[in-house]
Amino acid sequence: MLRYETHQTQISQIFSLINTGRFYSLTFVKKGDGQLRYLNGHRATYKKPDGTEGVVQNVGYDPKDHNLIRVFDRNALNPKTGEKTGNYRAAALENIIYIKCGGELFDFIEENQIAKRFPYVNLEEVRAKMKIDSAIQEEVQNFVNETGDLLGIVDLAEFLTRVDPNVHQEDMQGMLQQEYQNGGDEAVRKFFYEMSNGTDLQILGRGKYALKF
Repeated sequence: MLRYETHQTQISQIFSLINTGRFYSLTFVKKGDGQLRYLNGHRATYKKPDGTEGVVQNVGYDPKDHNLIRVFDRNALNPKTGEKTGNYRAAALENIIYIKCGGELFDFIEENQIAKRFPYVNLEEVRAKMKIDSAIQEEVQNFVNETGDLLGIVDLAEFLTRVDPNVHQEDMQGMLQQEYQNGGDEAVRKFFYEMSNGTDLQILGRGKYALKF
């Protein structure tokens, strides 16, 4: 099973993905009650409900000593207000099923013996919810039929949230706009290609694009 002392390469790859700041989905079985959890995370600074920067409290232990990975979950609810403010969560490495970010997928079903240890987990439902087996090209065609050939950043963000429903459109739009500010149309094209499992864009200039088939 996945452990710090025996799987340094795989764990380094996971942290490399996290440290890019891109949104990713992590599915795991919760240690203790055995419930299935979907975590939508990214590298982030913790924010208090009022929007100010908060201090991440010392959890009193080293996650490595307990074979845990501690990451920021943007969908975590504030226990007092019930609002979705985000917080840090811990997942047992040996209970991770999938980690997915755009076209990148880490599959730990066999490594962590998920089917044997948690036979009640419906892996087909997990794959469907994470859109691991989704037909991207079919989604492309449906999207073009609805929106037309000329696409802006808002349209691209909407498409990417269809590919990965765990990511909110406003978050994806912000990331695309940041790519455009940093590197222009080519940076947006590369980002979109990676996040959409290899769907390429034709650059029309000044933040306008068309999907390539």
